Amino acid sequence: MGPLPPSIPFVGDENAGDDLCDQGAGMVQKWTDFLVEEAASLWVREVMFSTA
Repeated sequence: MGPLPPSIPFVGDENAGDDLCDQGAGMVQKWTDFLVEEAASLWVREVMFSTA
């Protein structure tokens, strides 16, 4: 194994894990919001077309 790339937190950095978790949670939140909005807009379109 060579040296770790900069994106992987080193064991000596106590905050690296927290930062990584925060980033992951932020990404999950963004994706969840995005998917919920997509599903909602699709559903609204379906309802509007089916009642039209």
